[in-house]
Parts: sequence; C-alpha cells; structure tokens
Amino acid sequence: MEGAIRKIEAVQKPYEILDAKGKKICSITYDPLTGDIFHIQTEPYENIEQEAEHAEEYVYVTHENGTPTGERISRQEARDQQRRYLLVSVLLEHGGDVCVPRRSPQKKIDPGKESISAHGVAKLLYRPDGTPITDLRYAALVNAALELNEELRHGRNTKPFNVIVWPGSEMELYMYAHSHPMDDPNTVYLVGGMVFADHGYPLYQWETPRTRFVINGHVFSKEKPSISIDLNEVDESRWLSMRDFALQPRLSEDSLRCAEENYLALLKSRTPLGFHHSHRWVANAMSEMFDKNPVYEGRSD
Repeated sequence: MEGAIRKIEAVQKPYEILDAKGKKICSITYDPLTGDIFHIQTEPYENIEQEAEHAEEYVYVTHENGTPTGERISRQEARDQQRRYLLVSVLLEHGGDVCVPRRSPQKKIDPGKESISAHGVAKLLYRPDGTPITDLRYAALVNAALELNEELRHGRNTKPFNVIVWPGSEMELYMYAHSHPMDDPNTVYLVGGMVFADHGYPLYQWETPRTRFVINGHVFSKEKPSISIDLNEVDESRWLSMRDFALQPRLSEDSLRCAEENYLALLKSRTPLGFHHSHRWVANAMSEMFDKNPVYEGRSD
C-alpha cells in the first residue's frame, strides 16, 4: 500500500473545479493516466444567501443506471418534473463515534431530524474550459468533499477539511493508520463509496427517484475535529457512538439505511454471519466493530 501511495503522489496533477457561474470551488490532484482523484481541497464556504435550499442550483440528472444525462437543469426543476438526480451522503467517523447533525426546521425534507454527517444534492461541476464534468464517480467524490465542508466547516474564515481519497479498502486504511500513527483533525480520508442507481429517497424506496452515492469519511487524531455548522442547513451537531446513532428516535429513515449499507458491507467482509436489516441488530453490529465496549447481543429479527 505504501508503494501505491508513493506512486500516486509521484504522478498526481493539480486541477481546478468550477461551479456553474465559473467560480472556483475546489482544486484536486489526480492521476492523469487513470483519472483517479487523490486529493480534494475545497475553498472556504459561506452561505451568504442564508438559504436552507438552493433551488436554482444546477444538479446532476441521471438515467436509471446512474449515468448523468448531460442536461443542465436546476434542483427545483428536477423536483417539479420528478426527475432522478444525484445525492451524496458522507458518514464522518472519529474514534468509533460519528458526527450527527440535526437538520434545520427550514429543510423541505426531514426537517428537524437527525441525519447522516453530510448529505446533499450534488451540484453540477465544470472544468476550467467551461465544459461540464459528466463522470459519475468523479462528480460524486468532489461533491462529497464539498458537502463535508459546506455543512461541517462552514464560514469564510473557517479552514476546510483537507480531503484524501484513499486508494485502497477500508481495512487497508485502518492498517495503514495503525502502522503510521496520525494526529491530524483537519484531514478526512474518504474510502469506499457505493452507488444506488435504481433507488429513491429514503434509500430502498422508489416513490421519489434518486441516484445515491454513499461513502465513509475517517479522521485520525487525538482530539475530535472541530465542527462549524451552517445554521441554515443544520441547527445542531454532536458526536455519538455507532450504537447510539443507530438507535436515535429522531434519526431520519434515509440516514439509517445509508449507515446500514456502509457498515454492513464492511462487517460482511469480516464475519460469516448472515445479515438482516434489523434496527437493533445493526446497532449492535456497528457497536461491535467500532465501539470500545462491544454490546453485541446476537442477531434479532
């Protein structure tokens, strides 16, 4: 893994990403041979309009298989026309706890409910020459980094998270972090990533079609990373154990489904047990994997 990282660092090239108005919103480094993104550094963000929803923002409308259609359409138009568009969800973890925000009462969907760490509609991205970025994973990864910083490192004078896209598996990341002690509360490692192209919102439902990208983010540091929320998007943020997160009475259904998919995928790679989407079993399984004091009580249906 170390050799792969050194190779990536040797060939990576810088690149700027723009929004629909031509404004730089982040820079990335990537492998020009494979196109794989390695590093994403977003610009400081402040919600000047103080809006909970950006209805006129251009979004990624997709086909049922998840590939972008290439259309230029606003979020409001996509909703009015019941079009399928891309959402990104990031579960941010530190030391076995996850960052859990509570959605603003002004939100049109799931107002006042506790949610996955960073979640939002993927905005349309552009290259410096003005051409749109149409690759699904490329657009999803960059938007995941944007959502993390817009919702959890909000403010013109707030330092955004430095985002690294980990080139290996989640277990390889844990092993690397164990053998190379890290103490950086300002760096998030994105790892994995799953696309649900034929589902809706909430996940597993189809009445409201959406293409979903769900990914984990990890911070390795002695102290919890500082969080600066956008009060127009969320009105509170706290760190909870995976068990407590999964058992929150005001947790949005969509957030639980996303967390289940992320962590059941990891658990499935490490245990021969079968899997049921039981609320309590998932909570205990998450706890067994990530909490200091496992509370696994067996599977319940």
